[in-house]
Amino acid sequence: MSLAMQTCPACEGFVPHDHTRCPHCEASIISPQALASLAAGAAKTAAAGATLMTLMACYGIGIEPPYDPTSCDEPVTVPDDGFVHGDNTGGEDTLQGSCGGSGTNDQVYRFADAGFLGQNGIVTVLWQADTPVTVYLRDYCVGGSELVCDGGETSGSVEVQVTNYEAVSVVVESTGAYDLQVYFTPCDPNTGCP
Repeated sequence: MSLAMQTCPACEGFVPHDHTRCPHCEASIISPQALASLAAGAAKTAAAGATLMTLMACYGIGIEPPYDPTSCDEPVTVPDDGFVHGDNTGGEDTLQGSCGGSGTNDQVYRFADAGFLGQNGIVTVLWQADTPVTVYLRDYCVGGSELVCDGGETSGSVEVQVTNYEAVSVVVESTGAYDLQVYFTPCDPNTGCP
């Protein structure tokens, strides 16, 4: 039997060490051993939570940004047949070409016709839309040089000669729906491009 006493947190009266209730106010008393055990458990839980948050931050688990199709980091690939039906309604205006595109929504497409990689030739983009469209081609989406820019009309075309063809970023600026046709025409190895 222990004669040690503890203080009641409710009335500050003395409570014998082996009691679970205060004899003065009937408040519940947590033993020092139980309190130490609860504190140790809380510390372990906090440490585990901090470790989990660190791992999530390091590996990106659960912190994935929403998909942004107008981003240069994730362009939409032009299908093998070269035909695209797009709609920039509700998109974002993050890019601009030298011939326009400010205040309209943009969509980035990646055109890489595997059958012509490494060749010299001409990339052509044709468009038809209900609202004015601006189209520009870049060798790289961000930080790349603009190869050609044209637009402001509901239909039109752009073309650019490329050497050692790899891929081209096609940026379409519009506020509505449109149809594109994108294709590569190789140059004659003997006579070159027209």
